Amino acid sequence: MKKSPEFFTNRQPVAGDLTVLNKEYEDIFNLVEQITGLADRVFPYYEAFAEEVASDCITDINEIERGLDYILSYCFDNRILLLYKKILRKIYKQYPSVVKSYVDAYYDMYESDEGENEEFFTTNHTNDTNEVSDE
Repeated sequence: MKKSPEFFTNRQPVAGDLTVLNKEYEDIFNLVEQITGLADRVFPYYEAFAEEVASDCITDINEIERGLDYILSYCFDNRILLLYKKILRKIYKQYPSVVKSYVDAYYDMYESDEGENEEFFTTNHTNDTNEVSDE
């Protein structure tokens, strides 16, 4: 039995329809753009904060932790993740337990595999000028 063309033109869209999926994908894409835009806007502030920690202008661990709490929320952005790592590397010798808790917090928030925390400091090493390299 052949279906009439009005079956296709007069029906309401359902969740599996391509038009509904395209709209959902468009909404998701717009949300991702907004989140990325937020990361772009906060990056200069977090970069300045990381530089102040690296140059010992900020040494109060409570202030550093407060900054790390904010930065952690944006570690989905690789530029901000590098700043996060830079700060943690700077304070590691003086506050190893704090660094461990922030590495664990990162993996709890962004990673699902257990036992990968050791790799956190093995990529993107700092060079002699205390800048993070991409290698």
